[in-house]
Amino acid sequence: MWTKKTTTRVKAAASLFLSLVLLSAATAQAQSPAAFHLKAGDRVVFFGDSITEQRLYTTFVETFVLTRMPTLPVTFVHSGWGGDKVSGGGGGAIDTRLRRDVFAHDPNVVTVMLGMNDGRYQPFDQAVFDDFAEGYEHIVASLKTTLPRARVTLIQPSPYDDVTRPPMAGGSYNDVLLRYGAFIKKVAARERFAFADLNTDLVDVLRRATKTDAEVAQQFIKDRVHPGPAGSIIMAASLLKAWHAPGLVSSVEVDAAQKRIVQARNTKVSNVAAAPLGEGASWVQLDAALPMPVDTGDAALALAIKSSSFTDTLNRQPLRVTGLHGGSFALWIDDQQVGVFRGPDLAKGINLATLPTPMLRQAAEVHALTLKHNEIHATRWRQVELRMGKDSDDSVSAALKALDGLEAALVAKQRAAAAPRSRRFDLVPVSDDAAAVPAGFQPLFGEGALRYILLAAKPQRNVEVFLEMDGDGDAPGLLLLRANERGQGFTVTLDGRARGALGRVEGVGFKGAGRTAAPDWAPHWKKDAWNAVRVRISGENAHIVVWLNGTKLTDWTAGSVQPPADGGWDRVAVRVPQDGRPPHFRNVAVKDLP
Repeated sequence: MWTKKTTTRVKAAASLFLSLVLLSAATAQAQSPAAFHLKAGDRVVFFGDSITEQRLYTTFVETFVLTRMPTLPVTFVHSGWGGDKVSGGGGGAIDTRLRRDVFAHDPNVVTVMLGMNDGRYQPFDQAVFDDFAEGYEHIVASLKTTLPRARVTLIQPSPYDDVTRPPMAGGSYNDVLLRYGAFIKKVAARERFAFADLNTDLVDVLRRATKTDAEVAQQFIKDRVHPGPAGSIIMAASLLKAWHAPGLVSSVEVDAAQKRIVQARNTKVSNVAAAPLGEGASWVQLDAALPMPVDTGDAALALAIKSSSFTDTLNRQPLRVTGLHGGSFALWIDDQQVGVFRGPDLAKGINLATLPTPMLRQAAEVHALTLKHNEIHATRWRQVELRMGKDSDDSVSAALKALDGLEAALVAKQRAAAAPRSRRFDLVPVSDDAAAVPAGFQPLFGEGALRYILLAAKPQRNVEVFLEMDGDGDAPGLLLLRANERGQGFTVTLDGRARGALGRVEGVGFKGAGRTAAPDWAPHWKKDAWNAVRVRISGENAHIVVWLNGTKLTDWTAGSVQPPADGGWDRVAVRVPQDGRPPHFRNVAVKDLP
């Protein structure tokens, strides 16, 4: 019988069920990743002082978005001006700056980073802070009035470096900036704006990096105010994390024994088969994103990445291959050997984003175009529009139109460069000896020791060469760089005999090119083992650096050298004796440089 008591029980059960549903929905929402801050069709304006004007952290952010989400149509404008405060500066009063350099672009995403100059590089002063707070509130009110639908990110100012150097007289200026940042954070919360802390992460990285290498850590913010690339990439990461940027490039797991794909995320994998030599595997992969191009050849950048969570949070491209034997395998992507790995290491997984892959090279092309189009925009804005705009004659209008067209063409190239490309992957078994070839170097010949002259098949002007020399061999040799058939080029002596001149560099066939003295190489030579030699040549003036077993022996620049009028140089060659002596070299490999 249906009674009042039954009705009460049903209502209670229904109420409990509804509560569980709401709790489940709230839990699912809390566990799901937040959506990325930028959306299709967004126009982003970065507004700030000289730290924004550098176009370092901002261009890193732009390149990340283009490479991680190449099909997302978003445009960027970089509107920083050195010396700016909340009241404005050399580019005009704050209302002029906002009207001309923000509102005129009709953005729906705006970032604001001010405060470094507002503290006046002195101990905290309440009156100075009050002026800052009043001016900052004026900026916020102007943004809300003129761009009511814009999504605004307020940024805590980047740090004044009190870590690698003693604080200034009167105490830590970064502590002053942190007080300003606390105010900015409260304003962001009140207005429901996004907030990004570009101070805390970089200070933490500076502390860790200083413990590792204090001298290199000082390069992060050389003048204590303006972060260089190493500091700026950490700042970019802080902004991207505040925007909930995706950290995954792609993820693939291959079962080499069964020749099947176990898992593939943010990529399409096809044509899985046995490797060309049987053991191993090959497949075709079309990733939907690219890794972030980080120049780990830059010591400061490499230390910054090592001292941060950048790779784990924003640059993951895991590849896992199971079902291999315990030996060594060379991973080739397209025509480039990426590295040599042991079977057990591949089973655990490697991060392709940290390796010199063709995808990384493609991403670097995107970043180069990011820098180019922003240089054109800055020239148009600062050198033509502001300096000559008052003339308002036809020639100025034509110049502005031409620069707009040039930037648009560069942006189109930038987007085309970021488009996904199909890549062929090959895992090929190699001897353990071949595992000595560093990641990113492409072997010039098959396995085994070298007896003959070897000439690289294609021109390679800026290049790094790796090879190993037998510590027991008695055969001298030469490495030829930027060589031609007439004997012009540069030579590096490869002679590990008692009186050899290993590491000596000489310009051959060029008037006045000269040569270096023989470096002190003997203390670093291994008599009973293979010795690793690495040589890099780059730049118009032929900057050549030679390392032996990781120690720099030679650092020499040839000066002004004119290439042959008919071309025909830029070849890499290793010359060895042909008189029947024991083999002397192995693992000769090259890596193209920008």
